[in-house]
Amino acid sequence: MRHRRIGSTELVASEVGLAVWPLIAGPEARPDEDVADLLGSALDLGIGYFAATDTDDDGRAERLLGAAVGARRDEVTVATSFGYDTTPRLWEPTPSAPRHDWSPQFAGRALDASLRRLRLEPIDLWLLHHPGMDAIESDELFEFLEAQVEKGKIRHYGVALGPGPGWGDEGAAAIQERQVAAVERTIEDPATETSDATPTPAIVLVFAGIVLMAALPPIHRVHVYHRSYHRSDWL
Repeated sequence: MRHRRIGSTELVASEVGLAVWPLIAGPEARPDEDVADLLGSALDLGIGYFAATDTDDDGRAERLLGAAVGARRDEVTVATSFGYDTTPRLWEPTPSAPRHDWSPQFAGRALDASLRRLRLEPIDLWLLHHPGMDAIESDELFEFLEAQVEKGKIRHYGVALGPGPGWGDEGAAAIQERQVAAVERTIEDPATETSDATPTPAIVLVFAGIVLMAALPPIHRVHVYHRSYHRSDWL
């Protein structure tokens, strides 16, 4: 398995990585034992980049990933995300649009929760999950991110783009104005998908050429699955 350095950072990762979130959330989510076996096999094959999310199924991807990596921490680069607020609201049981919170207060709580689930401090790459320009332009947020690097809670930060919310201009601004460590972009063509198709996303880290592969099941609108927030016209 060939490896690359991520941008100008010291992080090194395999050219093929594994996205954990399609394995744990959505209508075809796998049980814990199956996910643990898959993660163990990926590690044995030399895969050294794993991407989780903090909100899908209440952080289940982070818990299972942290347990799988364990003593092999030095062999892998671990990424996870933040930004989606999935706090239940009785008056809004099924949100129809993404709901973000980019305040440093919310980000701080999200980071501490991810660290508790992963048990792999520091997080190698912490990604803003589908940021809009309001997030990219927030000096307060990026000052907070720099502070977390200085504290040793994260090594680097980047952005995970759409499609949908946080797609084009956000990535360019993150690179040019914020000098983020990595930009993750999902490569999918919704126009080629049919209602019964099962798309397979290729998630490419722009600064490293890492491709994350994971079969993505058909989408159903489930509150705990971050893709359930997206517009149905590109799902």
